[in-house]
Amino acid sequence: MTIVEAIKKAQKTTGTIKRESDPIFLYQPTNKTDCTRMFTVDKGYQGKLYFNFISNRWNPGLKDFLADDWIVGEKLNLDEAFLEP
Repeated sequence: MTIVEAIKKAQKTTGTIKRESDPIFLYQPTNKTDCTRMFTVDKGYQGKLYFNFISNRWNPGLKDFLADDWIVGEKLNLDEAFLEP
């Protein structure tokens, strides 16, 4: 789906999006000064997910806007996320 379609679906569910072609990165679009927060997703022991904060204000490129492989991402658990880059 397009980035707009994925964001609309994510707003109703997990709040995050990612690309099927690059699933290690997770994006959390917001209306806050953070804009879109960017994380990596790592699978740990027994499939537990770990979220590592990369940056605020993700700047998508043209290829990101035009891509049609966007999907809804995992629910971000900020209590377990490593928030310092």
